[in-house]
Amino acid sequence: MYAIAVLGLQHKFNNTSPNPVELPACMKFGAHVSIAGGIDKAPARARALGCECFQMFTRSPRGGKPSSLNKDLVDSFLESCSSYNLPDYYIHTPYYINLASEKKSSGACPPES
Repeated sequence: MYAIAVLGLQHKFNNTSPNPVELPACMKFGAHVSIAGGIDKAPARARALGCECFQMFTRSPRGGKPSSLNKDLVDSFLESCSSYNLPDYYIHTPYYINLASEKKSSGACPPES
């Protein structure tokens, strides 16, 4: 099951129109897509769903270590985005980011000088 996302739009309400919500032409439809097997697989999954843009988690939202990236993988991802005409993609961070954390491991606090 995929969550459908509508990105980059503002709703304009018009009570005199038969359709009370006019959506601008720039609206794009997308979904969260899996990065299983590598981030370069995400654009093909998005296109298979008919997406015009997509969003992906950097790692499992349940936790765990994110996959490492290298130049070849990133280049493959960018080429895949280009070949599927998907220039708009978004990163969804894990749900819990505690910017007030004092734990150095969280990455929330700047390094001490």
